[in-house]
Amino acid sequence: MEPVIDATAPDSSSRQRVVKSSGRVLTTFVIEPKGPESEIGCQKSQAWMPMDPSIDKNQHFNPFASPLSRPAGRVGSWVRGGMPAIGVLFRKMQLKGVRRRALFLITISRSSHDSSFDRLFLLEEPPLMLRLAFRVSVLFVALMGAAVGSSSSARAQDDIVSEVASVEESLTAAFNAADVDAVVNAFLADGELIDESGLLYRGHDELKDLFSQYFAKFPGAKLSLQIDSIRKIGDQVAIEEGTRFLAAGDSAFAQVRYIATLSKKDGKWKLASIREFDDQPAPTSGDRLQTLAWLVGDWISESSELAVRISYRWDEDKNFLVGKFLATRGGQVVLKTEQRIGWDPLTGKIRSWMFDSDGGFGGGLWTPTQEGWVIKSESTQTDGSIGFATVYYRQLDQDRYQMIGTDRLIGDETAEDFDVTVTRAPPKPTRPGTATKE
Repeated sequence: MEPVIDATAPDSSSRQRVVKSSGRVLTTFVIEPKGPESEIGCQKSQAWMPMDPSIDKNQHFNPFASPLSRPAGRVGSWVRGGMPAIGVLFRKMQLKGVRRRALFLITISRSSHDSSFDRLFLLEEPPLMLRLAFRVSVLFVALMGAAVGSSSSARAQDDIVSEVASVEESLTAAFNAADVDAVVNAFLADGELIDESGLLYRGHDELKDLFSQYFAKFPGAKLSLQIDSIRKIGDQVAIEEGTRFLAAGDSAFAQVRYIATLSKKDGKWKLASIREFDDQPAPTSGDRLQTLAWLVGDWISESSELAVRISYRWDEDKNFLVGKFLATRGGQVVLKTEQRIGWDPLTGKIRSWMFDSDGGFGGGLWTPTQEGWVIKSESTQTDGSIGFATVYYRQLDQDRYQMIGTDRLIGDETAEDFDVTVTRAPPKPTRPGTATKE
């Protein structure tokens, strides 16, 4: 009969059962945790073993021993984890040693977490090949153990998810009923809300003012939630992540991501903190230019002296408006200009760049007005002189807009103002059976 030795770990949460197999190279130790071990899963620490692998009833093996008391030449690795699918197979698994001075396996049997178990590997300095065998074995079992879960832990997690989801359901119902007191009472007394702009509201008084003002400004506002994840942190804290959808009336709508920290107090889950983040994608440069999308198309402006044909198109990625100007006099080309209109994120304004066929170039910033747009432009002439002008764009209707140029200065000379009306060019005639390409 194999001798059995019992001992108690320092934290009194484990019982040590040492079994010596007579006539065998391998000595197996089994440690059975007494109570729940919520920390099980992917933790690792060091434990040192007695020099002599043969253990009599007066010796106690302590896997929790301080490294300061370690004897030389013997080290073990404490690996925690479980695997629901094949945990039972690993539970009684023994890794055979090759020689006495080789590798020993300590198997920790399941605790109250159904399939969780711990394993401790013991290595007494072996030759090179044995060290390699040890490393491969540790890697294999550690990788397998990393995938192990606990079914009772999963059940506890399900309970947390259900409880927290119930809190959110109550909060949503209170919000949709505009019940300020019920919404505020979902928070701890010192609970806080940080909105997507970074403003902090802390405590019931500030939260009550916030929601009172919100419901007064947006009567009938409705809240809905999409909970992405709920994680338990210890026994009294849970972290929830998801997206909130707010609708007020037919047109007002907001979508924000949030991270909520909940704390269990007096048996009830309360909101300790909510942090919101803007979940709507930032507008693209093309989105910023939609107020000028009416320019797309072909235009013409004619006078007794000059005819100007203008064409605007989106670039390939639809982040710029590309304009082309062709000025002619008496059928002869006077000047060709290419303009590119885009969004300047540094100034927060629309900016345009112009390039003339004679080598001149310029640009300007566009500022919206009640009547249209005003452009403060600056240009460089081929002779190096600098030009300035203020240009106004005013859309008169779908097929006409007005361009007005004032305060024009080229070098040291003042240039005349101009005021022209640009008309959308009629569509080009097409032959039967053909179509025009934009």
